[in-house]
Amino acid sequence: MKKIFAILLVLGTAIIMKAQPDSTFKPTTYFSGDSYESDFNSKLPLDSSSDIKVTCGLEVNRFSTNSGFQPGVEFSFFVKGSNGRRSLELAGFYDTESRSIAGFSLNHKYMFLKKLLKRKPNFEPYLFYNLIYRSTTIDGPLTNNPKVARQLGGGSSRVTSLEHHIGLGLKMKIRNSIYLHYDVGYGCYLGSVKKPTILNENSGLYKGGNGWGLFSKFGVGVDF
Repeated sequence: MKKIFAILLVLGTAIIMKAQPDSTFKPTTYFSGDSYESDFNSKLPLDSSSDIKVTCGLEVNRFSTNSGFQPGVEFSFFVKGSNGRRSLELAGFYDTESRSIAGFSLNHKYMFLKKLLKRKPNFEPYLFYNLIYRSTTIDGPLTNNPKVARQLGGGSSRVTSLEHHIGLGLKMKIRNSIYLHYDVGYGCYLGSVKKPTILNENSGLYKGGNGWGLFSKFGVGVDF
């Protein structure tokens, strides 16, 4: 049995080695007049690193939504694909009302006219999807009835909400890699405590409300 296993192992190794491409390269030379010329360079593999280019950049934006919260200021970092048509952006944002970092946003942009425009146009439209995750701290329980609030006790309540928007934006180059952009869209908000849903009229207990509304964002960015 051991001999059969050894024979199979040798045969399998031989087949695998035979299937492997020959990694050694032997440049051929030929004599032309008084000099030898080599086709070594002509047979070198093409450098594919130029096909894989991922650029990045930074943006500072001010945005507003219809969820009832005050406009926020976000600081974002983005990466852009090799063809420059798609970019993915992650940002943390500052809430001007609570004066604190209130959450993060995720943005995806698609430059749908990239192939039709010149290489580095001054004006470039794009489609976008925007996600906003927000965390809000409320002093006391979620009720607008002071008597019920005293009965439930003190402390604070943390409420999270989500917002989804899609729309159209325009990128405007102003100098070298510096640009301005403006986005307008429409979407929904889920769980906004600024537009609450009353759960009970007597107790005044409420939860974050849902709805639809406009979205806008204006900012400045730089491509590295």
